Amino acid sequence: MSAQPFEPSFSIVTPDIYVTACPSCAALADVSQSPWCDCVTKERTPVCESCGECRCKRPVKERLEFRMRAPKSLMSLFRQPAPRLTMAPALKAPLVLLVDDDEEIRLIGSHVIRKLGYRCITAGSGPEALVMAAGEQPAVVITDALMPKMDGRDLCRFIKKSSDAKVIIMTALYTAPHYKYEAFKSYGADGYLAKPIEFAALQSTLERLMA
Repeated sequence: MSAQPFEPSFSIVTPDIYVTACPSCAALADVSQSPWCDCVTKERTPVCESCGECRCKRPVKERLEFRMRAPKSLMSLFRQPAPRLTMAPALKAPLVLLVDDDEEIRLIGSHVIRKLGYRCITAGSGPEALVMAAGEQPAVVITDALMPKMDGRDLCRFIKKSSDAKVIIMTALYTAPHYKYEAFKSYGADGYLAKPIEFAALQSTLERLMA
């Protein structure tokens, strides 16, 4: 039988304190005093100072319960932070096309990409992205792997056949090494990022592809 995921059962909540167990290593900490992550996602979460893990990859139900228990004084910490690192915008910055069927992800992602110094346009589906890519000629296309109408991996294959754009596939499910290998070998991807995307990983991947 497979091991059951750790379920933290300890928490102390007051108007100013939120002591709870890390779901990864079970270490106790007052998360109101902990550093919080800068993952490129809808909300950020605290980073455990014992194991270095944040909660962004935990199940939705678990993250919702963690937020619902939090005192009101912590609500501002859940908001998506502005990236801590930025690059000076170029006069004619490279264009990035961000493709995701989640509107909020497009809004957050495009904001972060612009903070990194690039121009950014967005599309909500694979077919829409193909039309935009043909007209706008982006330098890089970042696409979600799972979308209705056209899978992000198929979109990658079409983009690579019709343009010189680099393609980054982002996914929350297909994170095993053989999926990454398949994306590079079979679909021609130039980059592969696991969701929720870490800001530093996005920055380094874009810098590599733009070099």
